Amino acid sequence: MKRKIFLTLVTLGILINFAWGTDPTVYVINSLGETLSKVNLRTNMVTNDFLTLGTAPFCAPNQIIVHNKLFTTTCYVVNSITSEIQIIDLKTETTIGYIDMGEGRNPFWMAFSDPDTQYAWVTCSMVDSLFKVDVINRNLVAGYPIGVWPEGILILDSLAYVCISAFDINTYVYGQGKVVVFDTRTNSIIKELNVGTNPQYISLDNQGEIYVCCSGDYWSAWGTIYIIDPKINEIKDSIQVGGSPGQITISPDGVGWLAAGGWSSDGQIYLFDSEADTVIRGADNPLEIPGDSGIISLSNFQDSTVFACAFQADEIMKLDTSGSVLKRYLLGDGPIHLDFNYAYGDVNGDFQTSIVDAVYLVGFLFKDGKEPPKPVWRADPNADCRISISDVVYLVNYLFKGGPPPKHGCVHWIP
Repeated sequence: MKRKIFLTLVTLGILINFAWGTDPTVYVINSLGETLSKVNLRTNMVTNDFLTLGTAPFCAPNQIIVHNKLFTTTCYVVNSITSEIQIIDLKTETTIGYIDMGEGRNPFWMAFSDPDTQYAWVTCSMVDSLFKVDVINRNLVAGYPIGVWPEGILILDSLAYVCISAFDINTYVYGQGKVVVFDTRTNSIIKELNVGTNPQYISLDNQGEIYVCCSGDYWSAWGTIYIIDPKINEIKDSIQVGGSPGQITISPDGVGWLAAGGWSSDGQIYLFDSEADTVIRGADNPLEIPGDSGIISLSNFQDSTVFACAFQADEIMKLDTSGSVLKRYLLGDGPIHLDFNYAYGDVNGDFQTSIVDAVYLVGFLFKDGKEPPKPVWRADPNADCRISISDVVYLVNYLFKGGPPPKHGCVHWIP
């Protein structure tokens, strides 16, 4: 059976050289310049300030999410002060619309709740609420009280995990930090988990566990990572990293990265092992990035490398886990967050969707030595949250029989 499938796919690949592809590209928010920049990672070509962000000056862009819809690459930018979600067609590099979040609501972070990317959920810190938005029709669906000063959000299946920093804007004091588990089907809170002081950002590892970065209060309570088991929605463990870390990302090799430079000139990064749940480099021995860099955020690529936004140096850096700076790209004013494009159905990570991906998937499924796809959602083109022969069939039908196009698979599927 395996040999028959493999030979059939190889034959198809020889007879028909058919592929959809794109160049790997990173898109970067320049917070102070309020613009977008991009870097073609195949050619290393930098295009700075190609689009202005916000409907007015001082929009305070905070987060970018890149999503593909068929072969149109769209990105969404959360603008906090102007209280809007900006929708951008990256093929034409034009703004195609806005979602008005309501004056003074201060949208902070956004996450999608379905593979087809119609609905997203946005935390709004100033009004202590979580909002559902329809990005297709570009409107607010509903808002729900979620806790004092919500920030980061992660969605698994129908459950939204929301960081509640409990920051009192009147007293500048942090209360009990929490992660609220919100059911997006019933629109109700099903659980509240107490964590450390000032939980801000949240990420998922390859084992399916949730990691919450609690930054502390910057003077007496210090950085701690809390680990949540989403199968039972309980705190599993915690990791003391010290300092005041911010954004968190976990690369496919299981290394957790924490931006620890903040808004200052420090170029510090902390590392932890998400499999052993131990500190690799914490506040006592951080990765020191040379220069006045101000590492403000980190995003993992599809391998073990990570891209860091150096706010002070106006650049992004490609790093490996030894702390070596592999590449620097000079950008606009104050890079604060970035995201990457991708091609749906690109199982092997070469930024093309072709018969090679189906062959790779067969090799992985039948244990022919193929590594698990990274990120794992690449191997789920039919978005049923499983990796199976049905995904191979789905790709073949698309490539050669006019079937439906690949979708964004379930990012949380664990082999």
